[in-house]
Amino acid sequence: MIRIAFANTAGALGPERHSCSTFLLPAGDTLLVGHNLDEYFDVPGAVVVNQRGVQKRSFSWQDDLVTPFGNRKASRVVWTSKYASLTYNTFGKEGPDGGMNEAGLYVGEMMLTKVPTVLPSSNLPKVYSPLIKEGEADIFMAFEELEALRYLAYLSPQPTILLNEQRLNPPAVALGNEDYPANVKEILAQRAKKFLSLPARELAVRAGDVRAANVVLLGALHSILSIPEKIWTDHILRRFPPKAGPANLEAFRLGKEV
Repeated sequence: MIRIAFANTAGALGPERHSCSTFLLPAGDTLLVGHNLDEYFDVPGAVVVNQRGVQKRSFSWQDDLVTPFGNRKASRVVWTSKYASLTYNTFGKEGPDGGMNEAGLYVGEMMLTKVPTVLPSSNLPKVYSPLIKEGEADIFMAFEELEALRYLAYLSPQPTILLNEQRLNPPAVALGNEDYPANVKEILAQRAKKFLSLPARELAVRAGDVRAANVVLLGALHSILSIPEKIWTDHILRRFPPKAGPANLEAFRLGKEV
């Protein structure tokens, strides 16, 4: 059995989804929280200072949901604020998207749209984690150079490594506190039995869709695995909507020819 691992910073395989992102960075005795509201339209907002001892009353998305039976009103929660807080509000003064109080409690709202919920089924095998154990990944596909270094411990003794030639500066590098490693490719090449580095993002742009960089890497993977090409292309056409099919097929072809 061949185990394949992915290190991905640019999004998973499949159509584009709009979601929120939150990260936490420790810096000594300080915790830095960052939050991004990813939407396809401009979202105005404001930073609001909330005082102590103010009575608050909750509201819900259901308040704005109109049905044939009128507005559906959610149950209310009423409380008095014990701590002052700082919130970023995108839905009016009483509609925070997240924030932190003076006691250090951070609360943020995140949402991933248009993703179906899969309910557990007794007929399906249980999968407790998608991660491969350390030392077991026979084929490793990395979408960014530094991300590849983070997961070296997961590689088997003689792995195959496919690397997208792209660098995304992490916060420490962007702030000038650290340097981006200059010899990533050399480190990976020494660690791998077979190493292939390719400009997947540039090839995806040439194919017609920058988001198809992952499919470019799949095309390169095709030359390693003994899986008929028709199986790859049939799955690509089934996975993507019709308008995205040609670009992804071209991305697969370009990756295969590297």
